Amino acid sequence: MTITLQDVAGILGLPTDGIVVTRSTSEDWFAVCAVVFGAQPLASEFHHSGDLHISFLYRLYTRWNDHAGDHDREIYFTKAHIARMLVCWLLADKSGGSNIGCRLVPLLEGGFDEIDRFSWGSAVLAHLFRNLCECTDVG
Repeated sequence: MTITLQDVAGILGLPTDGIVVTRSTSEDWFAVCAVVFGAQPLASEFHHSGDLHISFLYRLYTRWNDHAGDHDREIYFTKAHIARMLVCWLLADKSGGSNIGCRLVPLLEGGFDEIDRFSWGSAVLAHLFRNLCECTDVG
């Protein structure tokens, strides 16, 4: 028995058809973060492995009350929350949700209607299978 795409769709309610969740890995990540989150990470929040430390998102959250009612800021904070949900729950890895894969950040660049067009259920299932393979590697 194994988890299927129908299980992911039924249990998590994620779309399983749509645009494939993939993106280039050669981008100016500081500029991409500025577009998606309205702020650039500090050098200490960016890992050479191509990941952002989750402290970047927490730093954004601490400024939430300062910008309540500002529509653009609310969009940035919502995208930060979506990123946190992805890395902490749906696409979690051995880092325990402490790192954000930079490849995910550009997927949040568009509007919410564009974000919804991705096949997130397929990405979650592929991520789950990949991690199952890694944790059962005898070597």
